Amino acid sequence: MLDGAFRISAGKDHSLALCGSKVMGWGNSKEGQLGLPIKKNYYNPQELNVYPCDFIWAGEKYSIFSTKKGIYGTGLNSDYQLGLGHENIVQVPKKLAIEDEIVYITGGKYVVAGTENR
Repeated sequence: MLDGAFRISAGKDHSLALCGSKVMGWGNSKEGQLGLPIKKNYYNPQELNVYPCDFIWAGEKYSIFSTKKGIYGTGLNSDYQLGLGHENIVQVPKKLAIEDEIVYITGGKYVVAGTENR
């Protein structure tokens, strides 16, 4: 089910695995953190619709995905964690307004992204 997984990231109560260029996710998605259409607990890994993906980050109750088309986020956004200008839950991955090349992404309750342009 997680054949070829080379990166795993664990949030507060959900996890992500990068398997080649596809992303698998499982756990709590009641705040949309897995980007799946139904808000519930997923007890088995589910393939997420974010590919080709080259980096994943599971935050407290959100997820970040890096693709060739940009950086995407999904999940809890009640304190503007995803930087989208609103505090609504993001149910499906939404492109974040980051224009610079990302060097690293980290976070816990909030997202921190470092760019080459300081």
